[in-house]
Amino acid sequence: MKLSDFAVRRPVTIAMIFLLIVLLGLVSMNKLNLDLFPELDLPLALAITSYENVGPEEMEELVTRPLESALGTVNGIKSINSISRQGSSLVVLEFSWGTDMNFAINQMREKIDLISSFLPADADKTMILKLDPNMMPIIVIGFSGDYDLVDLDKLATDVIQPRLERVEGVASVTVSGGVKREIRISAVPQRLQAYGLSLEQIIAQLRMENRDVSAGAIEEGLKEQIVRVVGAFESVQEIEDLQIPLSSGGYVRRAEIARVEDTFTDKKEFVYMDGEPSVQIAVQKQTDANTVKVSEAVRVAIADLEKDLPQKSTINIGFDQAEYINLALDQVKENAYIGAGLAVLILFLFLRNLRSTLIIGLAIPIAIIATFILMFFAGLTLNIITLGGLALGIGMMVDCSIVILENIYRYRQNGYSKIAAAREGATEVSLAVTASTLTTIVVFLPIVYVGLASQIFRPMAWTVSFALLASLVVALTLVPMLSSKILRVDALGVANGSSVPAGNKAEQKGKKKKFKPKEKLFTTWGNFLTALDELYRRILGWSIQHRKTVVFLTLGLFIMSIAVIPLVGMEFLPQQDSGEYTVNISLPNGTAVRETQRVTKIVEQYIEEMPEHEWAIYAVGLEAGMISSGSTPEKAIIRGKLTEKRERTRSLNQVLDDLRNKCASIPGAKIEINALDVAMGGLQSPIEIGLTGDNLEVLEMLAQTIATRVKEVEGAREVKTSIEDARPEVHLKLQRKKAEQYGINTTQLSSLLSTAINGTTATRYREKGEEIDVRIVLDEQYRRNINDLESLMISSPY
Repeated sequence: MKLSDFAVRRPVTIAMIFLLIVLLGLVSMNKLNLDLFPELDLPLALAITSYENVGPEEMEELVTRPLESALGTVNGIKSINSISRQGSSLVVLEFSWGTDMNFAINQMREKIDLISSFLPADADKTMILKLDPNMMPIIVIGFSGDYDLVDLDKLATDVIQPRLERVEGVASVTVSGGVKREIRISAVPQRLQAYGLSLEQIIAQLRMENRDVSAGAIEEGLKEQIVRVVGAFESVQEIEDLQIPLSSGGYVRRAEIARVEDTFTDKKEFVYMDGEPSVQIAVQKQTDANTVKVSEAVRVAIADLEKDLPQKSTINIGFDQAEYINLALDQVKENAYIGAGLAVLILFLFLRNLRSTLIIGLAIPIAIIATFILMFFAGLTLNIITLGGLALGIGMMVDCSIVILENIYRYRQNGYSKIAAAREGATEVSLAVTASTLTTIVVFLPIVYVGLASQIFRPMAWTVSFALLASLVVALTLVPMLSSKILRVDALGVANGSSVPAGNKAEQKGKKKKFKPKEKLFTTWGNFLTALDELYRRILGWSIQHRKTVVFLTLGLFIMSIAVIPLVGMEFLPQQDSGEYTVNISLPNGTAVRETQRVTKIVEQYIEEMPEHEWAIYAVGLEAGMISSGSTPEKAIIRGKLTEKRERTRSLNQVLDDLRNKCASIPGAKIEINALDVAMGGLQSPIEIGLTGDNLEVLEMLAQTIATRVKEVEGAREVKTSIEDARPEVHLKLQRKKAEQYGINTTQLSSLLSTAINGTTATRYREKGEEIDVRIVLDEQYRRNINDLESLMISSPY
């Protein structure tokens, strides 16, 4: 028994099956994740190593090159690129498509473990990451109020961060832009010299005194008691009164040789939300979490937090990826609804039968709902690609149903009963519609095997295929079953373009019939279709008689269409006017953060003068990118959003061009302004040119030459090279012969300078459950310039 025959004979069974499909489809639709784009399994991995206060050349020699040599033996590597910067090394590995990235990551860890002993001991452990656009924050929050940054940072760290981290689907929450409390011990070098002390002795003394140590247990009667030596500092005053032993005998009070302050860390990062000093809170989701659901849960948590936070504090959600996702998905769904509605309307115009249109109108949503079931079990998500494929599939969904319905209708006009017409009409064309559907599905198969395009468009291919398969099943079962029950041939049939069934023409001949307005409209439309059909017959006849002319005319149109391709242009993904943009500000290396802050204020003023401005977050001392190399005082990043597209007269690119012209007048600053590429997370520039070679100086010269040539290309802007200007350095070289006489080595000198300039965290002071760093540093007035460093005294063991 054929499928269509079974559907006609068992209508109740078919109805129950499709009712179950609808219920399962609705459940599957609710369980499908919502994302902007499908999850990308990119064959890229990162190896990140931090080594504080080490220059780029040393990073390349000590860290980057050993890592490249070790990682070069990992299976499946296509290319290796590295970036060595001040204090950080980034090695990017590109693998061949199809590589098992989980296995590759494990191999990378094994290779690095083999050479870990050869890397500098002070370097941080190398982090291995698989490049994933989901590493980008989905929500960026600005937290401000009538409080100083210390209180804001404490509230953000102790209250907001833990609450948001408990939200289901949140992977991590990062707080930046605030300041931390610290106990700073500012030593005076002259006093240290007078008492014969060094910074290392003060650090050692603090670490020995600030300890709680278990001394064992003793038995007293029938009880055993633990003995603990309690020496942890209980107040800042206790740190000031600590006695330091002298080599000459006696003690000196710490306050006599250093100033002890309960203060805050030096601020190197500044965050502003619409001009107000703020603390930035970035939320990252788990890889398999639903972006929209996580965003909604975070917003609910923020609403609850606002009730518990002080009244003068404000939480502003600056960037929310879910807003763009919902906007894009709503547009795709709206287009799908319009497409389905137009399809039903056109069917009604051509069939001119309400019951026939109803059958097709039921077939479309049921096929769509059935598609959701297949998408769910295939592990797909509802995103702009899959919904686009579903919208594309809607137009093809009705093809099979129309062919079968039209054939059933023809059988009914020929006098067959409802059941016989449904059975014979569907059976006659079932093989043809099946072959037609399968050939359409085959067209989408190559998309699965075309590299990066397959990662993005493979879900679309699967969605279209699922939609077509669902529509085929609906056409072979549901359409014949409904036709056998509700299809009726009336006087407005479409056969031969006539308004009267063929069997009734003789009876109606010679009789006057008063047409209703609807019947008159359908009759007029039927006559138009008949005339159109006649015109096509004449054109077809002419084409058959002038075969050569038709062939050459078609060939000419084909050649013309190919010639027009360069005028149309090509892009991997279309640009989106999301209204969001980023501004990356770079000043010459070595620029103080105060100067970067001043330049950022100028750009901020330009942005706030734009009539399309909605909000912006300004981060000074932070570098743009998914992987940050720490505090960078000469860099700043601004992330902003314009008002909705319908509320402004200028496009995003026009607004940004105006901003570029204004920022061009700022001397000494490199300002890069880009529309936010939500598709790829802004990971790279649209065009990148790579140069390889052994001589860095030659490469730098060639890079500058190429950059100059590229700037002359029409449409090119913000051309830059990856080679940054050298950061100004002061080199202190140890005179080894003299140093050997005093028993001093390079490690002692570097340790002294590091403590004197940046400070060293000797221990931690605990107060009310909070751990506060106790940092020892040279007093600020004795480390302002090179002369102060030259006058530093270093203790000799002799």
